[in-house]
Parts: sequence; C-alpha cells; structure tokens
Amino acid sequence: EYTKEFGREHKYTLGQDMKKDSLQLVRHLYRANKAQDKRVYLEAFLDDYEFLRLEIRMAAEMRLLSMKKQAALSLLLERIGKQAIGWRNANQ
Repeated sequence: EYTKEFGREHKYTLGQDMKKDSLQLVRHLYRANKAQDKRVYLEAFLDDYEFLRLEIRMAAEMRLLSMKKQAALSLLLERIGKQAIGWRNANQ
C-alpha cells in the first residue's frame, strides 16, 4: 500500500525491495515459530528488520513517503521489533 505512490523509477527498485524485505520478515517469524532453536531465525529477522527500517528512512528522505506515512510505518516496525527482541531474549 505504501509504495503505490512511489514514482515509476522507485516503485520497481526501492519499493519492490521494501515489499520483498517485508515478506522475508514474515518468513523469518514463521520459521522461528516452527523451529526448536528460534534464535537463528530471530537473529535473521532482526538483521532484515534493520534493512527495512533503513529503506523506509531512505524513502522518506527521497520524499517518496510522506512524514505521516513514515511515522506510521516506523511506529509499526518499532512495535514489531520490540516483540521480536523480547522473543529472542526469552529464548537465550
């Protein structure tokens, strides 16, 4: 939804990467939920999580995302990140 308003040049580069990275985060959480050793997948999640945060920041700096949309995405990601960190810490 957030990448629909990206210009053509960025929709199929940065926008596509953001979508792909978001899907990858879901995959990491799914695998962590199924695995005996969840830490491996949670660490991978946190690595990709940082990439997505960086991509969102880049999109905002390039004025592809409004400040309002960036704030909404950042808040959502912050909540998800805190949950993942808590889950990782509980499994150490």
